[in-house]
Amino acid sequence: LRKAAHVSRRWRPPLDYTASDEIGSSRPTNVTRVSDASCFRQEDFYTMTALHSTVGTLIIVGYIVVLALNVRMAVGRPMQSWQRPVSFGAATLVLVQIMLGFSLLGDGQDIPAIHFIIALLAIIPIGAEHALGSKEPDTRKAGRIGAIANVITLAIVLAAYIIGETNT
Repeated sequence: LRKAAHVSRRWRPPLDYTASDEIGSSRPTNVTRVSDASCFRQEDFYTMTALHSTVGTLIIVGYIVVLALNVRMAVGRPMQSWQRPVSFGAATLVLVQIMLGFSLLGDGQDIPAIHFIIALLAIIPIGAEHALGSKEPDTRKAGRIGAIANVITLAIVLAAYIIGETNT
């Protein structure tokens, strides 16, 4: 009697339950697994890399929009009701991007260390924008703080994006 492991996107060899140490044991005897990284097909690497690149593009677009909204606030215009969710959405995309990046690293993708070091540095101005800008009662000053933080974030994210795109 031969039972196959659950078939998902990653193929794994079936486990052999024919012989066991004890009668009634459901523990397989000849389990040999390949490492998780080698179970991925080459197409999975390309798909994950393409997703990582697409999220990077969305982050850049998101921070350009957030920068424009903060500059608008800095010159005296009122804050839009949807401005804060857009800013948090861009920050969430950065978190997703970092998780995707570490997933790619864990699966054996090779990228220069400066790429993820620079990408992790983006957390600092993102935190500054949300921590300092939200406490400021004056909307013009909050807009200036946000715009400065967004320029720094955009520069860091663009640097990481360029490094990533040239090394894929």
